[in-house]
Amino acid sequence: MKERGRCQQRAVCGLLVVAVLVLSGCGPQEPPATQPGQVPTGAGVPASPAPTRRQPTATERATSGPAGGVVLGSAKEWYPVAEAKAWQGDAFLALIEGENVVMGIDLYEVQAPFSGQVASWVYHFFSPSQGKLFFVTVGGGQVTDALEGELIGLSPEQYVGLKAVAEWRLDSTEAVEIAKAQLKEKYNRTDYDPNERAAYNLFNTLELQVVGDAFQAVPAMYWEVWWRGYTGNPSYRVQVDATDGRVRKVSSDLD
Repeated sequence: MKERGRCQQRAVCGLLVVAVLVLSGCGPQEPPATQPGQVPTGAGVPASPAPTRRQPTATERATSGPAGGVVLGSAKEWYPVAEAKAWQGDAFLALIEGENVVMGIDLYEVQAPFSGQVASWVYHFFSPSQGKLFFVTVGGGQVTDALEGELIGLSPEQYVGLKAVAEWRLDSTEAVEIAKAQLKEKYNRTDYDPNERAAYNLFNTLELQVVGDAFQAVPAMYWEVWWRGYTGNPSYRVQVDATDGRVRKVSSDLD
C-alpha cells in the first residue's frame, strides 16, 4: 500500500510538471498569426509592410536574387504616376530620391541589384503659387504616400528658372550604366558587393557658375549615383547630366 501511494504521488507530481511547462510556453505552440499587410519572417516577426498586390505593367520587372519577388522600377517608369498625384497645377519636379534597400533597417536589409531600379522612389515637387513642396512616394508602380511640406531653411527663389521636366532624358538605369563604365575606367572597379547600399538622386537645381566675369545661377539637372561603401568597400560618386548623358564628376574616398 505504501508503495502504491508513493507511485500515485509521483504520477501527480509528473502531471504538475507537465502543466507548468505548458503554461510557461515550453510545450508546443502555434506560430503567431501574421496580420494583413505584413510580411512574415523566419522568426514569425512581421517585417516591413507589404506593398499592395497588383499586376505589374510590361515595363516593371521583378528582381532576381536576394530581393526576388519585389517589383522594381526606374525613375522615369514611375514618374507619370507621381506627376498625376501632384496637388497643384503649377507644381514641377525638383528632386528624385531612390535607394536600393528593399527591407527596412529596423529588422534587416535586402539590397536590390546595382541597376538604377528600386522598390520605391520619392519625387519632390515645388509649387510657386503655394510656396510649398510636395513629396510623392511611388512603390510597385503606384502611389504609397503623399505629403505636403514647408520650405524650412529654403527660399522660393531657389526654385525659379529650373529646367522643365521635358528636358529630362536620362533614366536612372542609364545613369548607372554610365557610372559603372566610369568607375571601371578610373578605378578598375568591375565587381559590386550585392550587400552594398546604393543611392540614386536626380537633382533639378541652380548652380553657381562663372559666366563671363561673374558668378551666375545656372539651371542644372543631373544624376548622382552613389555607391555607399557601408560594407567596408570604398565609396564612389558619379554625376551624370540627365539631359544629355555628359559625365560631370567622378570621385571616391580613394582620391
